[in-house]
This record gives sequence, structure tokens and C-alpha cells, in this order.
Amino acid sequence: MVMRYLYVKRTVILASTECPKPDYVHFNPTGICYKSFAEEKTYDEAKQTCAADGGMLAMPKDEATNTFISSLEYGDVGRWIGLSDAASEGNWVFEDGQTLASTGYNNWNRGEPNGGEGENCITLRLGGPTWNDMGCNGNKRFICQLYQGNHAFEVLRTANQTYEGVDFFAIEARLPADGLSASLDWCKDYQNLCGHYGLRPTGCGEIWAVPDRSASDPNAIR
Repeated sequence: MVMRYLYVKRTVILASTECPKPDYVHFNPTGICYKSFAEEKTYDEAKQTCAADGGMLAMPKDEATNTFISSLEYGDVGRWIGLSDAASEGNWVFEDGQTLASTGYNNWNRGEPNGGEGENCITLRLGGPTWNDMGCNGNKRFICQLYQGNHAFEVLRTANQTYEGVDFFAIEARLPADGLSASLDWCKDYQNLCGHYGLRPTGCGEIWAVPDRSASDPNAIR
């Protein structure tokens, strides 16, 4: 059955700081692990390296995350992060499909982005946490991210959606046929699912209903 929303009981979750791959560093607020690579690769080659580890290029969607990954080693040159407008000029999209605009955050360096169609990929600038658009075929160091937790949801679709002028990143997922969670309970699976996309779940048990709709309405948000 496809779940439009997930409602689970409140439970206390004990966070782990163990990363699934060696040399990755855990960032506690998001539960995501990061690694800065010394070798230089094109944007696509860097993506492939991250994918081989089971992850993606790093996606800083808030100031705290951006500051953290900027502090990782090998920051003496620019480093690729997982943000590009290669598919549609000026429409910046993270590697997980979420638009930059929907996060409400950016950290462009002054005058950036300024490369037009010739510069479609983003680096963290040398010596600082600001962003610069660059040609994707250049060789740069890069940062990968892994989420430390597992979830048993089958993700069917992700999409950027707008409701009453507000941008949302929607995840449509399905429970497994056996009904078994991949962690302590479904609350943890839900948190892990959100964390995989760099999202911060507000918790388990709260009901976030669309105004003028009851929480039992399938179009309400939980």
C-alpha cells in the first residue's frame, strides 16, 4: 500500500555516531556522514565515486551543514558539492532531486552564480564556505555524504511541489510487503528516510494538518 503519510507513536531515539564507511565523519544534527576526498575529478566522476560508497555528493541545505563540510580536510582548493543546473539553466537542483529554492537557503559568493550555461556545477570556494559555479568538466576535489541509518521504505517518487505559494519536497513511499522495519521501529525508519534526503524530521507523533482540513483527511500532512 502506498502511504500518503506516516503516523507512528512517539519514541525515544538514541543517536549513533558510527558511519557505515571508514574515514567518514558524522555530523550529529542531521545524522549524515561526510568525507572530503583529496583526489581531483570531474563532477560526474566525483558523483560516481560517492555512489560507489553508497552515497551522493554532499548537499548542504542549511548553514550549519555548509559550515561543517567546509571545515573538513582538503579545503585548500575548491570542492564539488551535489548541486547543479545542468538540466535547466538557472534551476539549481540537489543530487537527490530537491530544488535549492525549496530549502530556503543558499550561500553564493558575491556575484555568483555568473557562469551561465558554461558553468553548471557548484564548488565550495577555496578557504571559505561560499559557493561558486564552475564548468562541470574541471577537475576538483569533492565531498561525499552517506546517511548512517537504514529504512525499509520503497521510495516510489520524489517531487518538488508548491502548495499555496510554499515549496515542498515530497517523498512518495511504500511500506514493504512483510511489514518489517529496518531499525528499532518505524519511527526510526521514518527519520532515516528523511535523513537520506538531507531533511530533518520534526519528530514522531506530531500531526501537521493543512489548515481547514482534519488530520484524518488524506490530503492533510502528518
